[in-house]
Amino acid sequence: MPTTKKRKSKGGKAVKVDDAETQALLDRQTWKGWVEVESEPAYFNVILRELGVEGVKIQEVLGLDDEAFAMLPKPVNALIFLFEYQGNDASQQETECPGHVWFANQVPDFSCASVALLNIVNNISGLHLGPELQSFKRFTSEMAPLDRGYAIDDFEFLRGTHNSFARNCDILQANLVLKEKHEKRKAKAKADKARQTRMAKKVEADSQAAESGMRRSGRKRKARVDLQADDEAEGDDSPEAGNHFIAYLPIGNQVWKMDGMDRFPQLVGQIGDRGGWLDLARQAIVARIQEYPEGQNAFNLMAVVGDPFDAAKRSLDLHDAAVERRSRESDGHRVEDDFRNDTPNSASSSAKAQQGADQSAVNSEKGWDGTHTNNLTGPAQHDPGNHAEVESQPKREFGPSAILPDAEIDRLRYVVAHESAARAEDDQKALLRRHDYGPFLTAWAEALKEEDWFDPLIAMAKDA
Repeated sequence: MPTTKKRKSKGGKAVKVDDAETQALLDRQTWKGWVEVESEPAYFNVILRELGVEGVKIQEVLGLDDEAFAMLPKPVNALIFLFEYQGNDASQQETECPGHVWFANQVPDFSCASVALLNIVNNISGLHLGPELQSFKRFTSEMAPLDRGYAIDDFEFLRGTHNSFARNCDILQANLVLKEKHEKRKAKAKADKARQTRMAKKVEADSQAAESGMRRSGRKRKARVDLQADDEAEGDDSPEAGNHFIAYLPIGNQVWKMDGMDRFPQLVGQIGDRGGWLDLARQAIVARIQEYPEGQNAFNLMAVVGDPFDAAKRSLDLHDAAVERRSRESDGHRVEDDFRNDTPNSASSSAKAQQGADQSAVNSEKGWDGTHTNNLTGPAQHDPGNHAEVESQPKREFGPSAILPDAEIDRLRYVVAHESAARAEDDQKALLRRHDYGPFLTAWAEALKEEDWFDPLIAMAKDA
């Protein structure tokens, strides 16, 4: 016989729930909801990599001053802004979505992190997307923003990656919020129907009185106040406060705000009118923050910047292939010695760079010459100034032109080692976040109760 647990309903009464129902609610394979994602760059980086996105990564912005933005790796392709959502100004809404802008509405609750990412990566020219994202972008290319939002809700590959950071308590919380919203809508619909019924009865009574010649008092009746119906209606119409992700990015010569809760993307300004695109985006973010009471600090800002790892690794692999080909073509003469005396025979340059990842983590704030560096771009990565395009990588032939000088190989090895260490750190953070400690804590608490240790420990904690 399955065990049962008690949970409190909205009315305060305990409702019994068996384990089978609980497991059904927590089954990620069949659950169609979405959960909130924390504003942690490591989680966003892992999501991007698992979606097959190459060429960009997420980095936290430590402030809104010039110094904080100057520290960011180049190029800066977009900004992701987290704030407490309290509704948007309808008077500032655009009336359509331009054809050259890919924009999706947020349809499912708690999906704003993934919606913001899609609104960014689908607008960066030349960015490498995984096969699933490429197919999704083609499938939604002619859709309206709202239809794209529904397509996101049906995009199981994306939802699975998004929800991989969910713990059982996150899923239960999301279900509870959705249940409460459903109950609010039902109550509002019921109140609206009751109000319409009362109005219909009043109209009918007035009509009957007029036909029978009865005189009605000209004094206006006091309005009957239905407090419960009014409260329900007001609670449903007002936007619910909650953390919300939006994006700012340049497309062409314009800067756009991508908020999935808006009907369409909002034009922030033209690049060059008031500075570069980052200046325009920063002014818009500051203006948004100033709308909140002083002392409100529920904000976070992350940047989508260029990731030099893939370009650097490809260049090293091409170098190794070119050296090996030259070696095979020579008649016993080690041609690679003429180009690179210390090129290893048994390990590639990129593999050697991977082996140096631990040392790179120690020296992550310094370059090979001991100076600070934050521009670890590969040879095919260029800083486009204030534009967000990541240039496509030109294909190199496995010929002499792919053989690199010693200094360039050292630089690329450092880039690969440094970025490998950063990726390993992100993977570790994601691994710890994805592990659900709830079952262990529940079993531990039950074991303490069986040994009569639970209540004494709680009392000791309260007295401490």
